[in-house]
Amino acid sequence: MKGCVEEIKKYGAGTVSDFLKLDVRQALLGELSQHAMVRQPAEWGPHKVKQALKMVGLLPEGSLFLQVRDELALWLNNEFSTKFPNHLSLPLCFTEMSVQAYDPGPIGVEPHYDGVSVINLIALLVLEGNGQFCTCEDRAGTITHPIRNEPGDLLLMRGPGFLGSPQQVLHRINNITVKRTVVVCRHDVPVS
Repeated sequence: MKGCVEEIKKYGAGTVSDFLKLDVRQALLGELSQHAMVRQPAEWGPHKVKQALKMVGLLPEGSLFLQVRDELALWLNNEFSTKFPNHLSLPLCFTEMSVQAYDPGPIGVEPHYDGVSVINLIALLVLEGNGQFCTCEDRAGTITHPIRNEPGDLLLMRGPGFLGSPQQVLHRINNITVKRTVVVCRHDVPVS
């Protein structure tokens, strides 16, 4: 975890390699086959960010995805409270979760921010596939910092509140060669 936190400080995102075991990933993908994935608009937001993905946002009570989300929050809160105190502005409570699937292609999602209401850490669990996940220094994506994101990896990306900073991270996923499926967990706090 220490290496991941150092990556977050330097690049805005980091990886805990081989975090999610194969049997858990297979169980999640098996459950996912029972849910309808919804194709998302080809462009979204004021910057007309191009994207090519399908998503499941609402999962039923008792879903394994919800159990994984809650256990991940407990684990991260324990790690940060004992090893990295004062890094989070509030204990993590993942209030928003989605499962996103990207078919092979050059665009997953162009450079974008998750928004100022998404605080502390955004967690991504890679269930399958590959692609180039990068943090970016500009919306054109001309200067990027590749972040490892292999099946089983946990990616953590900073949001406002991490180390007391308002910083958000511009990031993208592209060059997907094998269908990529990820679970995305966010701590969303309405901005007043």
